[in-house]
Amino acid sequence: MKEISSLDGGTTKKTTAKPSSKPALKAKKNTDLRPVYAFFATLVLYVAVMFLCNKYPCGEYSFLHSDLRAQYAPFLALLRNKIADLDSVPKGHLLSYLSYSFKLGLGKNFIGTFGYYLASPFNLIYLLIDEAQIDLAVLVIVTLKLSFSAAFMCLFLNKRADDQKTLWPVLLGIMYAFSLYTQAFIFQIMWLDGYMLLPLILYFTEKFIKKQNYAGFVISLLILFVSNYYIAYMVGIACFLYLCIRMFVLKVPKKEAFGTALRYVLAAGFTGLVTAVMLVPVGLDTIRNSDQTVLPYGDKVITYSPYTLIHMMILGEPGDFNDILPGNYPFLFICLPVTILVLIYFLSPVFKGRERKIHAFCILGVLLSTAVYFIDKAWQVFDDPNWFWHRHAFVFLPLFLVISFRVLARIKELSRKSIMQAMLIMFAFVVIDSSWGSLHDYPKAVLYNMILITVYCGIFAGFGIANWPDQLRDMPKMLSPIMAGIVVFELIFAGPMLSSGIETLTMFGGPAVEYSDSIRAEQEFGAFAKAEASADGAFRAEEERLPEYTTKYYVDEGNAFYGNYNGLSFFNSNSNKKMQRFIKQLGIPANYNYFSVKYNFSCPPADAFFSIGSVSSRKGLSFYRLAGQDSYGSGLMFYSNDNVLPLAFAADKKAMDFDFYRLERDADEKDYYALQNEWYRSMFPDEFTEDFFVEIGEDVTGGPQITNGVFFNANEYTTNEVYINKNGPDSEEGGVVEDPLGLEKDIYNKLEDSVTTIYKTNEKIPIAVEYNFKAPSDDEIYCSLVTGRILDGTEVYVNGIQISSFAANSFYSQIFRIGKFNEGDDVKVTFLSGNSSWSYLNIRFASFDNEAFSRQFAEIDKSSVTPVSVSDGYAKFDVKGMEEGDMVLTTIPAEDGWQFYVDGSPAEYRVYQNAFIAFDTGAGDHTAELVFTAPGLKAGACVSCAGVVLLAAFIVIDKKRPKKNEKQK
Repeated sequence: MKEISSLDGGTTKKTTAKPSSKPALKAKKNTDLRPVYAFFATLVLYVAVMFLCNKYPCGEYSFLHSDLRAQYAPFLALLRNKIADLDSVPKGHLLSYLSYSFKLGLGKNFIGTFGYYLASPFNLIYLLIDEAQIDLAVLVIVTLKLSFSAAFMCLFLNKRADDQKTLWPVLLGIMYAFSLYTQAFIFQIMWLDGYMLLPLILYFTEKFIKKQNYAGFVISLLILFVSNYYIAYMVGIACFLYLCIRMFVLKVPKKEAFGTALRYVLAAGFTGLVTAVMLVPVGLDTIRNSDQTVLPYGDKVITYSPYTLIHMMILGEPGDFNDILPGNYPFLFICLPVTILVLIYFLSPVFKGRERKIHAFCILGVLLSTAVYFIDKAWQVFDDPNWFWHRHAFVFLPLFLVISFRVLARIKELSRKSIMQAMLIMFAFVVIDSSWGSLHDYPKAVLYNMILITVYCGIFAGFGIANWPDQLRDMPKMLSPIMAGIVVFELIFAGPMLSSGIETLTMFGGPAVEYSDSIRAEQEFGAFAKAEASADGAFRAEEERLPEYTTKYYVDEGNAFYGNYNGLSFFNSNSNKKMQRFIKQLGIPANYNYFSVKYNFSCPPADAFFSIGSVSSRKGLSFYRLAGQDSYGSGLMFYSNDNVLPLAFAADKKAMDFDFYRLERDADEKDYYALQNEWYRSMFPDEFTEDFFVEIGEDVTGGPQITNGVFFNANEYTTNEVYINKNGPDSEEGGVVEDPLGLEKDIYNKLEDSVTTIYKTNEKIPIAVEYNFKAPSDDEIYCSLVTGRILDGTEVYVNGIQISSFAANSFYSQIFRIGKFNEGDDVKVTFLSGNSSWSYLNIRFASFDNEAFSRQFAEIDKSSVTPVSVSDGYAKFDVKGMEEGDMVLTTIPAEDGWQFYVDGSPAEYRVYQNAFIAFDTGAGDHTAELVFTAPGLKAGACVSCAGVVLLAAFIVIDKKRPKKNEKQK
């Protein structure tokens, strides 16, 4: 085993090897263990960080944060349950089951979610761990990916090394695994596969240049394409650029270089074709459900300033996650030694020459690729991320590590002058950043940078000292381990401490045990909902999301995935936007780009329509039957809803003509309660003749009491030009994110005039809008907060207890369940906002007459349509005795991929309100079936088969070509 002092980068004495007495064929090549060292060293260091940061299972707190908690971890539970339920798939419908899930909101194409979030082979590790231990599963997955990334970077650098015994690649590999990119984006677990595989593919690219070796290259590309197509795009471009630049550096003849590049592209292209069975349906689903509401970047051409560029080169980030990550700068920083070594490389005469000029050109390309908006966008699949910019920044990290490795390999040849120049430049960077940049008012980071820069430069200078005093004669052997120790200190202590606001491992996540217990509570509720569904025919269940109603760290996203039941809430970038827009009309919280809908309040009319037969809540429900409670003490109560429609039911055909989206065109009233009364009347005109939502007028609630705010209508003061334009055709101005689906844009000017705006008078306290009144009855009370389009940041309180909160510019108008009170009880509803202004169109209260709703609901004939068999991607119904004016209405979201059959023959279905499947079967008894196949799946399978043949043929022909040439010679 090599001593760690071999990090010294010095030259070694040449020795004459004795000829072996054994035959050459039996000579064994020593196995290079350095990648193994890098793997286990990184693994140990990440475990140490978990102890330092008190992360479960090495500590108390959860690792789950941001989208990892809201989406990625719950999706792992969804995948686990989908695999576990494979034995329940109806015969002949496995393909439908694999390509669809009713748990994705009300139901959606599963391929898109699987391809982006779940395709990594590492996710199967979760199958080996208790489902409630999601924290442990995610940390194991993340740690293994980053440990492999260190090993693969070490392997790649070994390939670039002249000295095949040096341990510098081990240390550089560890640095790669702890870069700022990984520490900030470690919660983006699906990106880490590409991060991990990048150096491995670069390693095989090096081998490809010399020997056109296909096996490792093709296999690593296959894993890359399958794991995450989005990051694979970035890695693929980076590796091809590396191939071209590397051949230019090696002065490969043009003809040979062109042939190598062509074979490289063909091999990669055919490998991509092999994965078309997944990439084609994933791509179609992503495109068809893309975000159409992203605010354009603007007129800016440059994405960050020179001060930010300087800040990117030094240690420490004082900003918070919610301030930095929504529009982050490119995370190119690895650690201070890398920045210093790159500076030395361009300052020292040791490295002057053609290759340094090429590297300078490459670094210029890095800056242009991240700073120029249009180039940056091209790297990200021509997409404008609404959060987490510069996702491709990691592809440039190998360049900095290769340069650092070149300097370390010749560290003894460096002059003190070059090292001193680099140190002074680094000091200047720190001074500039602390004076005018991000480190202003962050003296701790300034101090750490100054000390570490001085120490690193001193160590680099020490490598060049030939004659140490006798007292320090062992110093040459000690410098390398000292440096390694300081690097580890920076990576696992100083870095996380100085960037604690954006590094996931340092953020407070709440007690992991509480979270695990709440998962087990969800599983109990899922079992309860399944039992109830078999009795009442309900298809879905839901949990009323009231995270503000408890101080405990409980599951509040992806509940249905953990509980393994079909729900309504959904958060995903490729959600079914048209279906989410439908849900928005009912006052259920939907965010501005329809990525997310949240079941924040239970309401019998909506629950009945969506076939929600079981509801759990930590806040009492008066209109449902309490049937149980979780056994883990989380306070989750289980309720049974007796008034529920099945997945498909008979409804009046005229309901297709109901103006369901009229509130989007209403600039005056926007009455959500009247809409629901009339909506039910449109579906069941004979049964629902009486309103169940009854508005509570201002004669009861009185007007709002305003604290710390004044009314002011700025629209009354304008220029003549603006007045003329405003009274012309409606237009959307002022930086408002356009919504191509909603209709508010058609009445934007009218809405702007109709809203009431309250301006804050004292910045130290929030605006308060408060209603105090006596409960007019014993019925449940609801409140609707309505604005022109997107609500301002608000906290909602009932009698001083918070029931909801949301950030500004996030959600559309919504309804809140205030609760049940005895007639005459005091009710105080308060809206607090920390914004400088707070706008609303109207605030309405209504009582829900559950007796009137239940009485009329009981009149609905639910016997005409009977679900026979329903599983993911497949639904079969018996239709009997339909009345002439009725149709079958389902709550299965309409999307491309559904095929409809009546009595086994293909037929056409209709789309109800641009959101759900409806159909007619005609008179008599019929069997109706809906079968889902992901669009592009069959075509992708054909392309994959062709890709396998083409790839195999290409490799065989290309391998035979040299032999044929030799015979001809």
